[in-house]
Amino acid sequence: MVAVLGSARALVALKGGAGPCSLLLPLADDGWRVVLFAVGSALVGAGVIAGNVITTGFRQTYVPADLLGRVSSSTQVLNLGTVPLGAVLAGLLAQSAGTRQAIVLLTVTYAASGLLLTLGPLRGRRDLPVD
Repeated sequence: MVAVLGSARALVALKGGAGPCSLLLPLADDGWRVVLFAVGSALVGAGVIAGNVITTGFRQTYVPADLLGRVSSSTQVLNLGTVPLGAVLAGLLAQSAGTRQAIVLLTVTYAASGLLLTLGPLRGRRDLPVD
């Protein structure tokens, strides 16, 4: 995708496209509709993982070598450090509103977050900056 679209466009397509795919998750139910959960989860996972590969590759080429360890560690602390907080908040939301309603709210919010990428500074760029 990066070779065809460019790194910025591929990142927007993958990370921005993962959000709408998450909308399949709350549509899952008994019977054949359980497939919607599997497909939605696979598409979200593929989009996020491929987007992470692009951002990691960008970070490794853009950040000076003597700062790369600090930048990578800081990024991981921010990304992974918020997971427990998100889990607790999602649990509280599910407890108060119901599990399906919480899933709907969280997937709609995640899908809308793709607008940050599509309307942000990457809009109109083919590639991420090189220096």
